[in-house]
Amino acid sequence: MTHPKLEKLYSVAPSLPADLFDSQSLSEPLSTVLSHANIQVLAMACKQLRPDLADEAFHEFATPRDVLSWLEQATGDAKLDERFDPTDYSTKRVTIRPLVESDLPVLYQAAVQPEGAHRWRFRGRTPSPEEFRQALFSSDLLFHFVVAQSVPQETAIGYIAAYGADSWSGYCYMALQRVARPEDDAPSSGVVMEGFLSGIRYAFDHFPLRKIYFEVPEYNLSLFGDVEIVKSEGVLKEHQFYADKWWDVHVLAIWRSDWTSASKSFMKPWTLIGESTNLPDIPP
Repeated sequence: MTHPKLEKLYSVAPSLPADLFDSQSLSEPLSTVLSHANIQVLAMACKQLRPDLADEAFHEFATPRDVLSWLEQATGDAKLDERFDPTDYSTKRVTIRPLVESDLPVLYQAAVQPEGAHRWRFRGRTPSPEEFRQALFSSDLLFHFVVAQSVPQETAIGYIAAYGADSWSGYCYMALQRVARPEDDAPSSGVVMEGFLSGIRYAFDHFPLRKIYFEVPEYNLSLFGDVEIVKSEGVLKEHQFYADKWWDVHVLAIWRSDWTSASKSFMKPWTLIGESTNLPDIPP
């Protein structure tokens, strides 16, 4: 890849297929050469490099050749935020890493265990291993990572996912699920939440999102406590059933502008606010 504009595009969106701009694909509609999730990623990356790009540009017949044309018309050089470091999404206690095949049995067991099954998208139902795998790699997935302990080994203790991205409006949803409690960690210290914060940072670093949404059941609100940058944007009344009760689900959001100004103070050991003895989880 020698085209400077393409190098810039792939630096913003490294998950795009390497052969997207091969000669045999240039005239094919994007819908036939990319998944829906990758089209969303491409759209957000192009709008980061071409802020003036019209929303209508990504119509159903748009092709990789059109993308090249748009990038050729981009003026100036896109500059990365000075804080951007694509090699460091770790804290002293945790890191985020790609999902690998050996993680799937661990995640599946966490999703079907009676004490935590309600927190996963299946809401207590037992999916087949094949259905579970398909759900992890659903078409509206933007990215997902395993949260792992930095020391002594990269054992999965949590799972984070970004999904439902809307490139035109500049938002996505994120979810966190605890997979296993760290053996050397106090129940309410929030070590898995540190991995979630790293995921939020990754999302804002790699995609031109204005804000990130979280759908949080009422019984998990202590996860966010009184953090000022987390804004309430609505309540879904009696929206989720669990433990013989209908619970409200709160729609929370973090805006990029708030994250940028306050993120350094959050990239540190996280302590939950409240009296819960169990680490709450945001269900996917």
